[in-house]
Amino acid sequence: MNRLIREFFNFSKRERRGIIVLLCLILLLIITNIIVDYRINKKQLDFSEFENEIDEWYASDTAIDISEVELFYFDPNNASRSQFLQLGIPEHVADNIISYRSKGGKFKNPNDFARIYGLEPELFDILHPYISIATQKKRSYKSTKENKTEYELKEFNPNNATKNELISIGFEPYLANNLIKYRSSGAVFYEKNDLLKLYGMDSLFFDKIEPYIVIDTTNIIFDENEDIDELLIIEINSAEANDLIKIKGIGDVYSDRIIKYRNLLGGFVSVNQLTEVYGINPETIDIIKNQIIIDSSLVNCININSADFTSLIRHPYIEKENVQAILNYRKLVGKFEDKSELLSQKVISEELYLKLSPYICVE
Repeated sequence: MNRLIREFFNFSKRERRGIIVLLCLILLLIITNIIVDYRINKKQLDFSEFENEIDEWYASDTAIDISEVELFYFDPNNASRSQFLQLGIPEHVADNIISYRSKGGKFKNPNDFARIYGLEPELFDILHPYISIATQKKRSYKSTKENKTEYELKEFNPNNATKNELISIGFEPYLANNLIKYRSSGAVFYEKNDLLKLYGMDSLFFDKIEPYIVIDTTNIIFDENEDIDELLIIEINSAEANDLIKIKGIGDVYSDRIIKYRNLLGGFVSVNQLTEVYGINPETIDIIKNQIIIDSSLVNCININSADFTSLIRHPYIEKENVQAILNYRKLVGKFEDKSELLSQKVISEELYLKLSPYICVE
């Protein structure tokens, strides 16, 4: 048995050399395979850096950075692309909005705006309080036209005119009440300009009635027997939130919105501007207009010769292209001699000039 085993494992010198060569070849193949695998793995492309850049770009395009969002009231039906970008809306979403409008789409309420493809819910929650969708002009015009009262201007003596006479020539009821109360206190109108002392007398209305004022102090009625409505009157450009909530139809939410918009606007020059405040419609104006007076002298003026980009773009009526046009004019031509140059030199449109005129000045 042992002999058989020895004979089985007994190799000649030539056979032993063959086995050694075979083992070397096997070992060489194993090492070669390891080296090839190592080099292939080493040369494998690393896309991680590129993938990280893509992630960063996507995040920068979609993430909401509150510090870079400039909040102001806007109507998604007519706001420009630049205004959407100022509000923090990503470029591709702004393009979606413009495309939607170009195809005839309309936003009837804020929830319609929330359905725009790509608009993140977090951003919509931030913008929602500032969305101000105007009532359709045709409907408002028709309603106003039907309810409009025609006034006949005629001569009157403020020292003895009755409340009904004053209302018939265009006095608002609260203003007629104020005039009668002024007279009841023993005061006399000695000249036309004395009417400007009345609380709530607007300079534009005074200019309209001034030719019809006849001053006669020989027949003064100090105490009129007719009833005077006791109605709370609020001057809206100086009122605080606590004052505004006393107006019937105005609560905490509306009072805060009115003040925020007033601060952006610089003050109100017309009661109808309240429709630009989100949530306030023409029907609400009809309810509250007799409780509101406007002192246009309190309106803040923007000096178009010194205002910078930030000061100009902050105004709700001014868009980015308007700011650039004003700044370019100042750079190329020089300072404005009169604000009417904005119109005569076609820096802005006539429509915008008429809206903006009360809020701009030249110093």
